[in-house]
Amino acid sequence: MNSGCKFFHSMILETVLILGFAVAAFADIITIGTLPTGNERVTVFLDGEWDCTVTDFSQTSVPTVYDNTIPVPGFWDMATRNLGTVRETSALWYHKTVHLQEIPGSVILRINKAHYGRKVYINGQLVLDYPYNFTASETNIREFLVEGDNEIIIRLGNYLQQRDDPACPAHTGSDYEKNSYLPGIPDSISLLLCSNPVVESVRSVSLIDTNGDMTGELKVNAMIRNDLANSISNTAITFTVHFASVDSIINIV
Repeated sequence: MNSGCKFFHSMILETVLILGFAVAAFADIITIGTLPTGNERVTVFLDGEWDCTVTDFSQTSVPTVYDNTIPVPGFWDMATRNLGTVRETSALWYHKTVHLQEIPGSVILRINKAHYGRKVYINGQLVLDYPYNFTASETNIREFLVEGDNEIIIRLGNYLQQRDDPACPAHTGSDYEKNSYLPGIPDSISLLLCSNPVVESVRSVSLIDTNGDMTGELKVNAMIRNDLANSISNTAITFTVHFASVDSIINIV
């Protein structure tokens, strides 16, 4: 078995924090006080009220004023004050301030889904341009963060703009029973905090033996990423394989 999978089960112990915040005139600042220690991973959900504003789609500069709030998960029509009619020229901006007392070795911003297209700015710098609507984006934003307050800004386009743009690779979806295609973020946003190195992806393939002797193989490949400038070597790794049947026998190669 490929030893790269060893990171997946033992190097990362996950703690999940769900942060709630009250609805106010402007969205509350999230302060992250619990940071990962050792090989732990901390997941911080950013769901709840975000500041928002609407501009023309042609505007590329980050807004300086946010005059409304909107829930995550949620859509255009769920803003605190009515945003009006979605137009082909509309862009919806989300804003959240996150306070970090210190910066972990790796900080991944995960947006599960967003309609339509997403551009992400961290402290005013563009870090992601992701046109797809129904898949998650994961972006390591550590190098753009500072100790203290950090601004996370997400700009969304709209259905008409994507549909009518021949260069847009994204699938916008089509349903004749729908009477509106509203911009919004219909799923969770989270920060994944951990030390280095980190598991970027894991792939497993089952090879079932056809000789009738009840044997087979499970091959696991893990992509390990180091986000630090210096190289990491001689890192101890372990892994565990669990079976549904207690009578199963495994030989680890």
